[in-house]
Amino acid sequence: MAQVEDVALAAVGPPQDIVGLGAPDFRGTEERRRIQVPLDAPLESEPAGRFVDRDAPVHADHVAARGVGIAQRALELALRYSQERKTFGKPIAQHQAIQFKLADMAMETEVARTIVYRAAGAYGQEGGETSDEVRRLAAMCKLYASEASKRAADQAVQIHGGYGFMEDYPVARYWRDVKVNEIGEGTSEVQRMLIARSLGLPVE
Repeated sequence: MAQVEDVALAAVGPPQDIVGLGAPDFRGTEERRRIQVPLDAPLESEPAGRFVDRDAPVHADHVAARGVGIAQRALELALRYSQERKTFGKPIAQHQAIQFKLADMAMETEVARTIVYRAAGAYGQEGGETSDEVRRLAAMCKLYASEASKRAADQAVQIHGGYGFMEDYPVARYWRDVKVNEIGEGTSEVQRMLIARSLGLPVE
């Protein structure tokens, strides 16, 4: 006897045109096939069909760390531009509206960095790679850093005004690149489901 399983198979296809991350060559595709697997060799690594990827937390941490880097650079560029660009006879950095944007960017970047360090420290503990605490922190840091970096990139473009939408300014590239952080290695919706599950809530 055998059971039927839907299995994702990786394949190499033609290059894919993507919005951001211009450097990588995206050729990977995924197709699903129904295959028969002996009952004594199930694909699940835990009861009730729950599959545990032991590397999932570190992948999430990597995405979160990338988000922190983008947020930090977006902040630096926005701060520098705001000190150089003048309106009404003074740098726009002296306008309260711009200061509030920069303050929020600085705060959220630092919070994201802190939770990434916390998650990485927990993962580094012996035997902690697959603990519930590690998975919870990985989901939290990936979710927060991804969304905070998107907000930072968006605000950096806003502070640059029309220049922020030009290829000559790096913030335009960061604005495009950062969106994938909310998708790759588990979408933001998936991370929220994982966090809810860690709180003992029923998740469909």
